[in-house]
Amino acid sequence: MRLESLSPFFARLSPRLQSRLVSAGELRGYAAGRFLHHAGDTKAKLSIVRAGRVRFFSSDRRGQEHTIDILEPGEAFGEITVLCAIPRQYSAQALNDVEVVEIGPAAFRRLLDEDADLRQAVLENMAVTLSLAAELVEDERRLPLVSRLAKALVVLGARHSTDGRRAPLSQSALADYLGVSRVSIGKALAELARRGWIATGYGAVTLLAPDALRAAAAREQPKAGARLSV
Repeated sequence: MRLESLSPFFARLSPRLQSRLVSAGELRGYAAGRFLHHAGDTKAKLSIVRAGRVRFFSSDRRGQEHTIDILEPGEAFGEITVLCAIPRQYSAQALNDVEVVEIGPAAFRRLLDEDADLRQAVLENMAVTLSLAAELVEDERRLPLVSRLAKALVVLGARHSTDGRRAPLSQSALADYLGVSRVSIGKALAELARRGWIATGYGAVTLLAPDALRAAAAREQPKAGARLSV
């Protein structure tokens, strides 16, 4: 699971801090299909999506692309590159015409020096990210795949739809998201669909029973189903 998606940095900021960041950046447009960056790029910047959708993906040795995540307006990415000066892990491509506000390292550090609230927000975000990363490791150790998938679908549904009932990732993307094979994720999806909790479609999963998925993620026995087996 992509760590950048675990704790959405920009969304956690107050409206005042969001406004400060947007004012400090430069608005840039990217036409549909254009790359915002490639995996391995070292140019650091924090990017805030203002319009359009941005796809993050990796490529295997055969050149096949695997979608990791899709960011919507109001979400941000790249804060880790600004803070830690590490290369990009995934490529980012505009799915449609995209507008982003881009903030370079110098401007971002200047804001940190000037605004104690922003510094505190950055520290809190890093703490939350570390906590959630540790939770992911623990989930992988103790939870069956169906429970991990249920948990991921609830999180993705909340991020990508107003009613929390649509996760716009394909089967391959979900497999990459959870770090498992496509065959394994297919079996887990089929199990959830058999219980009537989800419906699968082209490039997306519809959450039919979010409460049951939450219960599965918490390793509780849902009222409407038997023990999970995958």
